[in-house]
Amino acid sequence: MSYFMMAGAAALIFMNAEYPTTIKFEEPIEFYSLGNQGDFFTHKSNNSKILVIKPKKIKFKTPMVVITKKASYQFLVVDSVRHYQSYLEVKSSMPSRTYRPYKSTPYGPIKESDYNFLLVNPKKKNIKINGQLRSEKEIYISKGSKILIEGEIY
Repeated sequence: MSYFMMAGAAALIFMNAEYPTTIKFEEPIEFYSLGNQGDFFTHKSNNSKILVIKPKKIKFKTPMVVITKKASYQFLVVDSVRHYQSYLEVKSSMPSRTYRPYKSTPYGPIKESDYNFLLVNPKKKNIKINGQLRSEKEIYISKGSKILIEGEIY
C-alpha cells in the first residue's frame, strides 16, 4: 500500500504484535523515533530505505517520526488486528488542484484527490486528526491509510 505523505500531516499506521510491518521510503532514513525504548523491535535495511517494525506488546498508540535526507514524516502507530498493514511504501505528496467528494463527517466534508485528502473546516475548530491537533480552514491529510478524526476511523 502506498502512503502519499503531506508535509506536516501525520498518517495512521496499524500494526499487530503478531507480525512485522515493513515500511519503504524513497530516500535513506537518517533518524527515526518510535515509542518507548524496548516497546518495538526495529531494523533498518543496509540501504537505509527500509524500516521493519514489530511491536513487543499489545494495546499501544504512539507517535513515530522518520527523517530522511529530503523529508520528515510523522505517523501515529496504533495496534489493530483488524486493520493491520504488513507493507507500506511512503512517498512525498503536495496539495492537489482538484478534489472530489469522499465522506461527510461532523467536522466538515472530506474531499479526495489521487494523492491526498482535504478536510474543509470552515469554522477553524480544533480537530484531532491522526493524533495531531489541527485548526486550519483547509486541512490537508496524507493519503494511504484510514483517517482517525477525534477517535473515529474514516
